[in-house]
Amino acid sequence: MKRWMMAALASCCAASLHAADKTVELNAVDANGVGSSVGKVVISQSPYGVVFTPELHDLEPGVHGFHVHSKPSCDPAPKDGQPSAAEAAGGHWDPKGTGKHGLPWGEGHLGDLPALLVTATARPASPCWHPASRAWTSSRTCR
Repeated sequence: MKRWMMAALASCCAASLHAADKTVELNAVDANGVGSSVGKVVISQSPYGVVFTPELHDLEPGVHGFHVHSKPSCDPAPKDGQPSAAEAAGGHWDPKGTGKHGLPWGEGHLGDLPALLVTATARPASPCWHPASRAWTSSRTCR
């Protein structure tokens, strides 16, 4: 999975989602810091959970991990003594304190989202749905 873009959703932290959709601007990140814009993700509430609709561009084709992190920073930070991309974002959002990764519909923390498939057009193929989460906000952005 491609790690450089995924921490970009680090800025989404739990709270209540109002009726209006929320938009989170995303940037590329690497061990040197936050880079150029790669687009945005629109977050909306549905009767079945939260829908993340990526409007992204200039991504490598393939499968990309997609997560919500606990801290609103995409800055690099040390990991194993080396600068690491978006490490300041902290772990995946886990408001229930499960302490485990899992599928979005499983018993893991709420920061795990379905992977994004990026096609040859360099854009994600479809939105992703998170059935376990009913309350989100995107008031902080990763820049």
